[in-house]
Amino acid sequence: MTLVGTGMVLTDAAETALVAAAVPDELRGDFNGLVLTANESMKLLAPLAGAGLFTAFGGPTVGLLDAATFVLAATAFRLIRVREAPPTARIRRAWTRETAEGARYLRRHPVLRPLVATSATAMMPLASAARPRTRCSTPGSTGPRPSRACSPRCRASGRSAAG
Repeated sequence: MTLVGTGMVLTDAAETALVAAAVPDELRGDFNGLVLTANESMKLLAPLAGAGLFTAFGGPTVGLLDAATFVLAATAFRLIRVREAPPTARIRRAWTRETAEGARYLRRHPVLRPLVATSATAMMPLASAARPRTRCSTPGSTGPRPSRACSPRCRASGRSAAG
C-alpha cells in the first residue's frame, strides 16, 4: 500500500504540472471538468464491465487484459514529451531553516492554519493505531528477556517488553 500511495502522490503532482503546462488557462476549467467526469463515470462503469468480462471470459483472460492496460498506460506515459525551462539557481539554505520558515508561514496563513491543524488532529489516531504495542512482563516471569522495544515506563518499573 505504501508504494501505491507514493505512486499516486507522484502521479498527481506530475499531472498537475503537465496540465498547467499543456492546457491554456482559458480551457483549463473545461478540461478539468471533462477529466473529473471521465474519472467518476469509470468508477460506475468499470466494475460492471469487469464483472461482465469475468463472467464471459473467466479470470485469467481478465487478468491478462488488466495487465495489458497497465502496459498501455506505461507506454502512453513514456511517450509524453515535456519541454521545460531549466530551473533557476536557488540559494541553498539549511533544511531546518526552510522548515521553520514553512511552519511560520502556515501559522500566519488564515486558511491553511486551521486546515493543517484539523488534518493533523484527524491523523493522530491513525498514527497511534499503527504503532506497535508491547506488554510488560515482571522480572522473574517466564516471559521474554528485556528488549530495546520496552517502553521507558516498563524500564522504570523494572519490567520488560513481552510482544
